[in-house]
Amino acid sequence: MRSSSANSFDNFPLRKLRTILRDPVARTNFLSNEGDLESAMLRVAPPEPQGRVGLVDELDAATEAMKRLPWTTLEQLKGNADVLRRIDEAEALLKTLRKTLTS
Repeated sequence: MRSSSANSFDNFPLRKLRTILRDPVARTNFLSNEGDLESAMLRVAPPEPQGRVGLVDELDAATEAMKRLPWTTLEQLKGNADVLRRIDEAEALLKTLRKTLTS
């Protein structure tokens, strides 16, 4: 269903409509009877990261994931032998990686 307000399209930036039409999922939603501008924008896929790819992105993702862990979760994992083993493995791997990249 299209927006009920006659002026809603006029207030909607055309560049967002261009974004909707480029994304196949958002376009399908927008062109359906149930779709509207707002619901189509919710279906637009996030942009692909540009520039950096590979190892640096993987390291950034791992670092960000660790930063997002709540302290309460860390408290629950305290003393967990499996988690500590995995941290030791990751630490050893990072040390080997650093040595490889600096020599």
